[in-house]
Amino acid sequence: SSGINAEYGRVMTEEQKALCEWGEWSNCVRTEDKCQETRSCKLNGLDITKESVECECPPCPAGQEKVDGSNACVMCPPGTYKPDGSDADVCVTCAEGTVSSSGATRCFTEFDVVDSSGHSIVGAGEGLLLYMGGTVCDDYFTDQAAAALCRKMGRPYSGASFRNGLIGWALQSSMDIKMDDVRCSSEEWSECTFSEYENCGHREDVLITCKDAEVEITYPLLRPLEVGHIISVSANYVDDSTSKFSVNIVGDNDLTLLHVDFRPFNDVIVLNNYDRGWQTEIRSPFPRSNFGDGGMFTVSIEVLEREYKVSFNDVEIARRFPHRNNRSGANKVVLKGGSNGFEWLNVEVPTEPRPWS
Repeated sequence: SSGINAEYGRVMTEEQKALCEWGEWSNCVRTEDKCQETRSCKLNGLDITKESVECECPPCPAGQEKVDGSNACVMCPPGTYKPDGSDADVCVTCAEGTVSSSGATRCFTEFDVVDSSGHSIVGAGEGLLLYMGGTVCDDYFTDQAAAALCRKMGRPYSGASFRNGLIGWALQSSMDIKMDDVRCSSEEWSECTFSEYENCGHREDVLITCKDAEVEITYPLLRPLEVGHIISVSANYVDDSTSKFSVNIVGDNDLTLLHVDFRPFNDVIVLNNYDRGWQTEIRSPFPRSNFGDGGMFTVSIEVLEREYKVSFNDVEIARRFPHRNNRSGANKVVLKGGSNGFEWLNVEVPTEPRPWS
């Protein structure tokens, strides 16, 4: 008797079938919702038939998970992932603050700013802009777009800017370009559009600087500072997007007798003085939670015999700062920084003006 092998389309006899040589079973292969091992039978070097048996399905590939009640695999939905080498049947939810697209093998911070080593930059400073772990092309990108993205990331944005170029070829060349044609009509990311199709090279990658516009308000001191004098400053804090701000007692020739620098993004307050260069700073923890949900606060600086005492809402904070410069050189109070709705409200300085001695 003879027959036609449906798989190979050849006419063969039972004798030929009996004489053919069976090969090794293949690895278990998934086809839709079935998994099978297959082997072929050769006669005179030609495959004349094959057979298949069901087998235990291998894990779904990276970026995919098994459908409930089936052996079929589907892409991990957005917001989940399955890494290379995982034997799990289900995708894992991304950690808080990270995102993923369909079929992801890892999660990313949606937007980030990193240095040449790929480490996130905290606060102000230029770095490589990333979207979903890839770079952003500069086509149509503007300073307004930079401000919108810095604001979305919770970084200082009122003085944001950008340029294109390389910050580290080894880093950038290892990444895909994942965003292009960014167009923003305001400093709100919701008013921006973009494309995930790109036609760029890495020399067009966006390097972004998230910082505040320069704010500086000066109030003259009408008399020399004496022991017991208090300088009081009030301001309005909005939320965690408020960037660093400082209260400064200043003299002539760029002399800063006391620099009280609040850095909410680092949960710290820094005290220092500037005399032909910044001197040794004194840092103290100051969690941003001290500002609560926003609203008005007051910073006061009291002149003591040998040091300055700094208080926040009438509670002393930080270590006391020594008089490193003669306080008689002070002639003004300078307020700097603050952004994203932050506002300086009022300054009270020692009164009863009299001639400088």
